[in-house]
Amino acid sequence: MKPLTGLPVDSLVRVSEEVGIPLKDLLELVQQVENGASAAFLARYRADLCAGIDERGIQRVLQKLADVRDLIDRRISMMASLSQRGVMSDELRKHLEQATNRRELNDLFMPYRERKPGPAEEAVAKGLDPLARLLWAQQEGVDIDAEIAKHVAADNGLESDGAVLEGAYAIAAQWLSDKPEILQALRKIYLRDSEIVLTARPEAAKAPRVQELDGFRAKLASIDWKKRLSIRRALRSGLLEMDFVPPTSATATFLERRLIQDAESSYAPHLRRVVEVALGNGLADRIKHNIQTYLDERTDEQGIEAYRRALRAALLAPPASDLNILGIEITRSGEWHAALIDTEGRLAECAVVRGNGKPAKFERDSAATTEAPPAAPATDGAARTEAPPEAASEASSEASPEASSETQPEAEATADASVAEVVSDAKEGENKAEDASVGETADTAATAEAAEPGSQEPAKPTEPTPKESRKRRTQQVELSEFLASHQVDLIVYGPGPKPHTIDEYLRSQIRKSGKMHIPSRPVRDSGARMYAQTPMAKKEFRRLPWTFATAASLARRVQDPLAELAKADFRSTGVGQNYLELNSDLLRDAFRCELECAAHDVGIDANQASVPLLSLVPGFTDRLAKRVVEDRKQRGPFDSRDDLRRVDGLNDRIFAQAVGFLRVNGGNLLDNTGAHPQYKELHERIAEAAGCDLLTLLNEPDRLDAIDPEQFAGPDRSVLLVKSAISELRPERRQVRGTFKLPERAVALRTDDELQAGAQVSGVVSNTADFGAFVDIGADQDGFLHVSQIQRGLLVDSKPAFHPGDPVEVFVRPQLPGNRRIGLSMYPPRSAPARDAADSRRRGPDRRSDGRRRQGPRNSGRYERDKPFRQVFGPESDRRGKRERIDPSLSLDEKLSMLTDKYRTKV
Repeated sequence: MKPLTGLPVDSLVRVSEEVGIPLKDLLELVQQVENGASAAFLARYRADLCAGIDERGIQRVLQKLADVRDLIDRRISMMASLSQRGVMSDELRKHLEQATNRRELNDLFMPYRERKPGPAEEAVAKGLDPLARLLWAQQEGVDIDAEIAKHVAADNGLESDGAVLEGAYAIAAQWLSDKPEILQALRKIYLRDSEIVLTARPEAAKAPRVQELDGFRAKLASIDWKKRLSIRRALRSGLLEMDFVPPTSATATFLERRLIQDAESSYAPHLRRVVEVALGNGLADRIKHNIQTYLDERTDEQGIEAYRRALRAALLAPPASDLNILGIEITRSGEWHAALIDTEGRLAECAVVRGNGKPAKFERDSAATTEAPPAAPATDGAARTEAPPEAASEASSEASPEASSETQPEAEATADASVAEVVSDAKEGENKAEDASVGETADTAATAEAAEPGSQEPAKPTEPTPKESRKRRTQQVELSEFLASHQVDLIVYGPGPKPHTIDEYLRSQIRKSGKMHIPSRPVRDSGARMYAQTPMAKKEFRRLPWTFATAASLARRVQDPLAELAKADFRSTGVGQNYLELNSDLLRDAFRCELECAAHDVGIDANQASVPLLSLVPGFTDRLAKRVVEDRKQRGPFDSRDDLRRVDGLNDRIFAQAVGFLRVNGGNLLDNTGAHPQYKELHERIAEAAGCDLLTLLNEPDRLDAIDPEQFAGPDRSVLLVKSAISELRPERRQVRGTFKLPERAVALRTDDELQAGAQVSGVVSNTADFGAFVDIGADQDGFLHVSQIQRGLLVDSKPAFHPGDPVEVFVRPQLPGNRRIGLSMYPPRSAPARDAADSRRRGPDRRSDGRRRQGPRNSGRYERDKPFRQVFGPESDRRGKRERIDPSLSLDEKLSMLTDKYRTKV
């Protein structure tokens, strides 16, 4: 690859004007990059060499320079090919040198490409080139019929005037199609006036995402990139068919105006036919292909830019690094898989918890195993006998046909297709991971062999050893019991099909555990499920199914999104909409670029970062990152950034590039900031000018406002460099991601004693309807406040005047037997003695002891209430019909006759 320093001056000037950088700074930037300096280092610590632009700006400049270099190489190869064939002219050379993009070069080179023989080439071989030139020149005073007759010859296959004219038309149409200015003008017309019509295929007409696109018709210029991306996805899946409607009349009119000099001349009819032949011989198809390619490129560019913004927001989300987070995978019906991540990011515990009140699928199999109990303390009433997750899942599939059928993708006819694919891939990946992990270490192989699910002899109960403790065992408990026995600060889960039901269940389990302060929040889980099946996840969670790896990844994405996404593939980020439909190469480059920029802005902890995260450090490679991890495992954590020099392969040149982006929480305060060691003296002078030491300056950043960068500038240190050094001491630079805030509930959860009937509680309106309002009072579910229980002053046209989020004071009403609904009222309940007295007053001599009226003359006949109401249709009639039995001794014809008479419809 040619260096950027060899670009022509005019190209550098053009790039300098486009990006807004002085030519001197651009030349210096290119020189530094060619010498091995990274864009991150130049943007952060050598702002004087790049005009103060950030890392992303430098990368855009370098990309433009690379595009210019590729364009120059393509131009040189074209000119060399044209010169060898002897068709290069001064005018063509001038046009090639003035071309500013690849499309213009292709248009100029189009007439000289090697083509397959077509109608134009055959006509040239038959000697019709002079006639075509005559039509093209449109000379006056020429007898066209006589010129046509000259070319009529039977030996060439030109037996008539029509055959001669068709050959001349083909030659002229080829010339018209090869003119670059014609192609550029037609692209604008097609882009402005072309339309597309979408039609759903018969077999996919009922699909939800197809119904909204079926019959869609619009001009290409009016369709935004999101719509084009959805259309592209539907077309690739084969659900839609697209018809391209070109502006035929506008195109023909334009070509006729450009080609015909005099509309009244004798050449005009022939040239109109030339336009028709040109459009029919491939010119229209070529423009259509160019327009579709251009729109695809524009869609990719705009989609990639939106993906960059969404990914940047996800990477720079505030981390919950000091929380114990419980991730729950809820995609599988009947059971939830939970993984607890401690404050250090390690997997502390796994469990199969009950979802929606249903027990786990392999409950009886796990109870029959003889594995050693886990190290975590057992909770009273919880089943703590455990088995390896693979053994338990395989045993359950053999014991329960229903559980086994759910694990097979082909049996899940009603399940989501994506979930079925994930399950299938997970099963295959687990087998591959088992085979790949056999030869890594001797103890791991022995452990895997001893715990093989298909072994004939059961594993003997032994005392847990340090090697065996690394095997994750799952427990099967209620979620409330797990929360009560572990320190959990936050619960995260993937959004399910019924979020309201999931929230009710989590609230009930949190209330049951007694830890009312534990919050919960949903997170995106699509990318986590995809990451759980990658080789890196299988290596990290070697003895766990993909469901537990998904739960752990969900928790880690909240605890440190940057560190977790650094291990993910660019196709498994779960960020953006339809992002997998974008160009995969551009998507990979955008993911890598944003990941590097985010890691450089935040900083990378040398004692905690994984190998993929450390490889993002400027100057680091995967091999060097692995050496850093191995070194800190063998010798212990690094006390300062200078200790990194002990790593084999980390020389002074790499250390100077990388040290500013590494963080070490040790004795030196500046080691945990982005301050570069080479500016240590400058930082000490800044602290001295502020009248304090570095510790006070970091804790009181307001002192930096009084610092004048001009006083520290000099011949070898520009003002921009001083400003960048001062910015490294500010809190917004040291804490780019901000502070994580726990989700707060609108109403704190309450115990059952606080929600007894008659209790007055404060709540918040969650939803309203014409017949009442739903109020969050801190229970498992929202309470219902009927309009009859709302004070008259809070009603408008017999409807509640509440809005979601309004606070209210309500009383809990007594709950009816068998009814889970929590009734609320704004009126205080009456005392028990008053209610008894009222009942005794209402019960007169005409009432019985059970409250019903006595039978009398006025209450007899059709007003008699003692007899039950006879229902002749509906559910009661169906139940009564089921109780009636047909005599089995009757023949089949007699039974059919009875049923016919019984269910005959009367009109």
